[in-house]
Amino acid sequence: MSKPLPSQKRGRNRDRTDALSIVFRDKSDSESSRSSSLGRREEIQALPRLQFDPSDDFQALCEEVSKPSFSSSPVTAVYTPAEEHVSMLLRTQNALVKTVRNTENCWSTLISNLSGAQAFPTSTTLLPPRGVAMRAYGSEDEFPVGLIWMLPPSLEGEGERLDPKQPRTTMAWPSGYAAKTEFNMDNFGNLLNGREKHLVSIEELRQQNNRFADVFTAKGAQPGNTEQQEDYEIMGRVLVGASNVPYNELIANVGGDKAQDIDTNVKQFKPTLHRGLGRPIALFCRNCTYLALCSLLRARMRLTKIDPNASEFPLFVINPKFGSRCINAALQLQLYKHLSCFVNPFRSRHVLEDCMLTLDESVKKSLTAQECAALAGGFGVSDDDVAALFLVSLDSDVGNKVAFETSRKVAFNGLVHSIRAGDSKTARQLVELYTICGVQQGDDNALPPPLDTSMLRKNTKDHSLLIVLGAAEIIRSLQSGQARERLLEAADALQEWCRVGHDKGLKFRLASWRQQSKAIKSDGKPHMSSRMTAFLGDEAIEKRAKFAMQLRESARCENVEDTLLNLSGLVAKMSKPALRLELLQFSLGLETNFTFVMLKEAIKLALGFVASANNVHRK
Repeated sequence: MSKPLPSQKRGRNRDRTDALSIVFRDKSDSESSRSSSLGRREEIQALPRLQFDPSDDFQALCEEVSKPSFSSSPVTAVYTPAEEHVSMLLRTQNALVKTVRNTENCWSTLISNLSGAQAFPTSTTLLPPRGVAMRAYGSEDEFPVGLIWMLPPSLEGEGERLDPKQPRTTMAWPSGYAAKTEFNMDNFGNLLNGREKHLVSIEELRQQNNRFADVFTAKGAQPGNTEQQEDYEIMGRVLVGASNVPYNELIANVGGDKAQDIDTNVKQFKPTLHRGLGRPIALFCRNCTYLALCSLLRARMRLTKIDPNASEFPLFVINPKFGSRCINAALQLQLYKHLSCFVNPFRSRHVLEDCMLTLDESVKKSLTAQECAALAGGFGVSDDDVAALFLVSLDSDVGNKVAFETSRKVAFNGLVHSIRAGDSKTARQLVELYTICGVQQGDDNALPPPLDTSMLRKNTKDHSLLIVLGAAEIIRSLQSGQARERLLEAADALQEWCRVGHDKGLKFRLASWRQQSKAIKSDGKPHMSSRMTAFLGDEAIEKRAKFAMQLRESARCENVEDTLLNLSGLVAKMSKPALRLELLQFSLGLETNFTFVMLKEAIKLALGFVASANNVHRK
């Protein structure tokens, strides 16, 4: 059911001077009134920065890695069986790791390959016990996240060719050897340029890794002690510090277990080096920065495309200075808390839906609805999680006043962080859901408290965000009745100009044209100046009289949706409005930095919000 517009007295004292100053360009008061009332141009005031930046370390995790492995505080000492299992695999060198370049193309290709029924070869690394001493492939900035696979218990057939016409399924080279198989292998798996004579077995890799770990420990680089002062030599290589041991390379078949999902008659998949290692069992990041940790959370969500259980995959941080540490549920909750309250958002507005953060039940129980909204606006969560933020407003046990106030705080906090992140998509969702909540309570006279975005519009110059915030302001102005009052004030001012223009003749109209052109030029929009010829005859008077009538028609509409429909049709017929644009800005409570295109889009968006809300209510 459409909401009636609040009926208010047409008070003439509050805004009439502003409407008249816009129409008549009174030099004595136009500047002061425009700068102190509606339709003003505001200077952009950036939101104050939060405590932490993306490159800062998550201190709770830093404290965790400073302790011996699995010697944790009571708060973070609870590990799942899966986390303990992966930790054991890393300690005993029964896990392979692969870093992934953090680009959409690389992740999409990897996910696509893993979703197939056939195993495929890829480069991995077998780290030393606990992941100490050896760095993984690539820089931590370009390759911040990686995947972990479990090696099968039996390594039978390692490096052998079951069919001479088929490539080897497993090949390994020692630490520091650049195999570059993409350039040094033919189509039949024959290695070129001396690569074959440098092959080693997995057991040889383990022995080499043990020596690295032993020297690492002997030189005092115990987990948690990140200082390694002394250079040392091992296997003919001079190593500077604990983090300078280069990765080894192990080509292994991964994937190959998707056939079970396609055909339930397929025999239970058993990972082998030849058949494939299946899907990854865990993920890791390479340092403790918020940027790396967010990339880790997003990567886990990507994997849910091929495995619904991936959202439960264990998470680790692996670094040569301190080895591997599990990021268990307690640390993840602390991370979500920090992201929602203390970390400046840093995500791209183009982050895909399949790698948004997820707000599971444990997160929703630990964080307030406002903190969850901050995560949605600042870092991006799924559409379902955004909608769930407003479910409290649909609780029949909560009074309208309490529910609306909760929804308002949730929407406002989410919008603040959307501005920080430059995320207009989430901002649109928040405003639309808040509008829908206003009609879900079943009381036709119960409108939600106005969502005042006036301060937020000062904090951004992003056009997409301003359109969303402008739509919220338009709905607010219409619901409160202020827009109706100002539309009538603007119509009165136009009719007054028409009367004076008719009585005083050509001299007054030309003076009015000069004042309007000067004002438009001072705003930096000379292309919007009206034609002088329109003021020489009666054309300007006729157009302004017609526009005054159209404004009155909009003001007389019975409800918000009808008013927006009327205004939408009105602006659709305009091409380069100047005075009309200013009067609409004034009437709808928007600043002068709202261009005509932005104003038209804001009206269209507001109409969509209100129509959606009314459709939900009718159902």
